Amino acid sequence: MKKSIAAALLLGGILFTSCAQGGDDVLENKYNYDLSEYIELAEYKNLPANSFEYSVTDEEIARERDMMLIYYSKEIDVKDRGAESGDILYIDYTASVDGVHFEEGSGTDVKCTLGYEKFLFEDSLYGQKAGAVLSADCTYPEDYEAHPEYAGKDVHFDIKIDSVKRSEKPNYTDDFARAYLGSESIADYEAKLRERLEKSYEKNQLQYLVNQTWSKVYENTVVKEYPEECEDLYNDMISSNESYAAALGVSLDLYLAGNYAMSVEEFKEYARKEAEDRVKTEMICYAIARAENIEVSDEEYTKRATDLALNEYGCEDLAEFEAKYNKATIYQAILMDMVAEKIVELADITITDSAINFN
Repeated sequence: MKKSIAAALLLGGILFTSCAQGGDDVLENKYNYDLSEYIELAEYKNLPANSFEYSVTDEEIARERDMMLIYYSKEIDVKDRGAESGDILYIDYTASVDGVHFEEGSGTDVKCTLGYEKFLFEDSLYGQKAGAVLSADCTYPEDYEAHPEYAGKDVHFDIKIDSVKRSEKPNYTDDFARAYLGSESIADYEAKLRERLEKSYEKNQLQYLVNQTWSKVYENTVVKEYPEECEDLYNDMISSNESYAAALGVSLDLYLAGNYAMSVEEFKEYARKEAEDRVKTEMICYAIARAENIEVSDEEYTKRATDLALNEYGCEDLAEFEAKYNKATIYQAILMDMVAEKIVELADITITDSAINFN
């Protein structure tokens, strides 16, 4: 997904205006003038969009449950038989091509699960026991991208099997659910799992609709001229990078080359476009917010910002999130979320039978 107002349900790409005014004044203090002088706002109502009805199936629940049980599985030493498909081997191996040691093709204490065919010499490991020492002659594939110089060449492996283990899943019981899954029973766990998957589908569906509708509004909105905020943002981007370079004791040319792979002129061109894109995005959002009377209440702010802090940004709490991104900027980002959701609410949505690829 693109990092813009049409991605990650917006916030990932729009925490960019450190000087934004927030709280109850977010609409009054940002672009508090007639935006029609600067943009010809595209139609944002009744935009066509496709979606589909979704439901969580029992098969999905079973798949998630099985993945969870694999996560909690234990590795048990196998001593009474040779290695077989599904077993986990820990191995040391060295590779040589034309009699010359190939360091990148060697490894120590490497985990190998039989059946996944990750190793050229995997077939030779079946039936082997811990402590076995063996060799295998193989040929690298013609499309060996990791080291093209060895593509199609014969390779000799010397291998030592340190241990052979099998994976043992835990008993899926109410006691297990209470001890490891934070649930009272397996029925309680699966109910919570179903709810989580449904919320994930709902979020993905909304994001998919936002992507379709917002892109139309953005592309069809015409900028007549840019307000002073655009120049301010451009200058901020230049001056902040000049400050970073000075703090490191390097020239701006060297700093930009190392961090952006750009010359000064290329970066200025990039910064200009970035500033224009961001200000256009903001003007569209603020124009629609005022037209539709969209405001961020304190309750709405706390709810949405807390969800973002915990579930999107990995923060311990809202306070940590606000310390990283100032509160005014978060208010603005939430406002933009709400505008995008309003556009979806007003859209002409067609439900299709075909599956949607959210990627």
